[in-house]
Amino acid sequence: MTDQPKQVVERAFEAFAAGDVETLRSVLAPDCVLHQCGFLNPVTGADAILELAGRSEGRLSDRTRRISAIVSEGDLVAIRSTVTGKHTGPMFRNPTGRQLQFDVMMFVRLAGGKVAEIWNIQDTASILSQLDAWPD
Repeated sequence: MTDQPKQVVERAFEAFAAGDVETLRSVLAPDCVLHQCGFLNPVTGADAILELAGRSEGRLSDRTRRISAIVSEGDLVAIRSTVTGKHTGPMFRNPTGRQLQFDVMMFVRLAGGKVAEIWNIQDTASILSQLDAWPD
């Protein structure tokens, strides 16, 4: 078995963390689908996913993403990562300036050597707790 799927996903992960839109565009299938925790409907198409990624960048400044574990089997790759950053943009509430840290689980399916489908699950409970933003 080849490590190619894992390498493609690591490349996409690093490009997303660096805001490298051109590399992301090269690894996402044009009809890629993102199932994002908290969204009722999936985001469809590489352009829509790139736009969403651009809008979310201002929410945490000094953001870091670190892969804790990555596992690949066939065309499916699972990643566990930790995100840290300062809350400087709207995310569940107005910016607080607080330092946040939360975990993310991501499952990625490849087709034809490109990212075809993403399931992204972040630890929203941890974020809400750190922001004192639990709904009433």
